[in-house]
Amino acid sequence: MNDASFHEYMASEWARQGREEVKNRFRISAKLTDDTYPALMQFCRQRNLSVNSALRLILTEYFTRHGH
Repeated sequence: MNDASFHEYMASEWARQGREEVKNRFRISAKLTDDTYPALMQFCRQRNLSVNSALRLILTEYFTRHGH
């Protein structure tokens, strides 16, 4: 595969990914306060979780307990 065909292939893959939902997942982001961020990192370390897994756990627990 030459450079031109590689770049064409990558461009088509990038466009394809943008058009489809990947495994029915959605991306969120949040700005955390100076107190909240260290608390989240401590939560992650104590449970050996990534930030993504920790936030998913926290949100799932919250919505399970408080309804959605």
